Parts: sequence; C-alpha cells; structure tokens
Amino acid sequence: MSTLLDELKQLTGSEAFYRHPLFRKYIYTEGVKYLTEKTGVFWLIEYVFSNQLDETIKDHDFQVWALTVKDDDSAVIRVEDGNDNLIRQSKLEGL
Repeated sequence: MSTLLDELKQLTGSEAFYRHPLFRKYIYTEGVKYLTEKTGVFWLIEYVFSNQLDETIKDHDFQVWALTVKDDDSAVIRVEDGNDNLIRQSKLEGL
C-alpha cells in the first residue's frame, strides 16, 4: 500500500498548472493540487499566496515551501529559493 508521500513523489515535472480563484496572479502545480485535495489543507495555498506581499518573499520568482507538522499541534513552514537558501521560516500554532 502506498503512502501519501510515495504518491507525491510521483508528481514531478508538472504538465498542468492551476490558479486559485482569489489569487489569480499565482499558479500552483499538480502536486500541490493533489496534496490539498487528498488532505484538505486548502488553507496552505491561501497561506502561501497571501505571503507573496512580504518583501523578503515576493522578489523570488521560484519558491519551495515546506510544512513540517509537530506532535504538539504546531508546524514549521519554510520557504526557500530552490537552491536550499532559506528565505523565511515561521511557526504556526493550533493546527
């Protein structure tokens, strides 16, 4: 039986891109679409897009976002430039 992580690893080299109805300027990939539909974390797309106004983030055309969920109902979300250079890291509480 495959895990969600195994399934996501199959989604590389996107051929289709999607737009959020509230954030039409930005696109997301098949992997993001699959993750949000499978887990219900639609708020994650809105979080990423709403943070595009941040001066430290908006100047990076390519971004890699990583969410690490902790056992205490918190999470750490990181955004990197695609070359393992940290742009910003935030802690989210009460997930």
